[in-house]
Amino acid sequence: MRRVDAASHHFYSDSYYEMLSDFLGDRLQLVTVRNAEGIVVAAALVLVDDNIVHYHLSGSNPVEARNGANNLLIWALLRWSADNGYASAHLGGGTSAEDSLYKFKASFGGASLQFTVGKVIVNPERYWALVAAKAAALGCSTDDLIATKFFPAFRADWNPDV
Repeated sequence: MRRVDAASHHFYSDSYYEMLSDFLGDRLQLVTVRNAEGIVVAAALVLVDDNIVHYHLSGSNPVEARNGANNLLIWALLRWSADNGYASAHLGGGTSAEDSLYKFKASFGGASLQFTVGKVIVNPERYWALVAAKAAALGCSTDDLIATKFFPAFRADWNPDV
């Protein structure tokens, strides 16, 4: 994410991964690609439900990515999904139909479908506590974070100059 200068909300803490693992158990799977020495050079976290595998997050060694590690990672995920009887594998998209991530994922074929993202606060007390903590850490108000229109607001970037 640093290599592509991603916004801070794309960086996840160790506690996020621990929570994901604790909550999902065996419905969270790790797909890896190893080099000839057995070193992991690309990996993806996938969320598994009864019929579909959902590609969630991935990363790779930049040198190995140029050598095709990411292609092999997606192929391995698709193969594993088919071999284990899943109806489909959802790779997600990019930020638009024109960006390189979307084009990379689309190059594996399959259908391109519309989707909807739900934005629901299920625990308001906890949500607003997280927003307040993030605002305090950034030196802004909760209203400043809400004004970014990013959801969830506690994952928003805030820049007073924008």
